[in-house]
Amino acid sequence: SYLCTGLTSITLPDSVTSLGNSCFESCRGLTSITIPYNVTSIGSRCFYGCTGLTEIVLEWDSASEIVSYLSNWINGASSFNHFLIPTGTTNLYTAKAYPSDKLVERTI
Repeated sequence: SYLCTGLTSITLPDSVTSLGNSCFESCRGLTSITIPYNVTSIGSRCFYGCTGLTEIVLEWDSASEIVSYLSNWINGASSFNHFLIPTGTTNLYTAKAYPSDKLVERTI
C-alpha cells in the first residue's frame, strides 16, 4: 500500500477480520479510518508514515486484547489525534493499558 495516493478516508467492511503488517504504511493522504468490530488482528506498522491520519474509529463495544497495542499501530503517524470509541467504553479501553487522553467516546 505504499504511496496509495487519493485515499483519504476508509470504512472497512464488516467482512474484514485482520489488517496485515504495514497495510496502510505511508498512505500520507489518509485522515480517517473506521475499523469494524470483526477485526481481531492488526499487524505492526499498520499506519506507520500516515502523516495525515488524525483519527481511528473503533467499533468495538468491548476492548479486546488487541487494544493494548493501539499505540503500536499509530507509531509514525505524526498528526494522530484520537481514537473514537463507543459511548461507555473508556474504562474498558483504559483497563487494557491504553492511555485515556487519546480516547474520545461517541455514539457510533
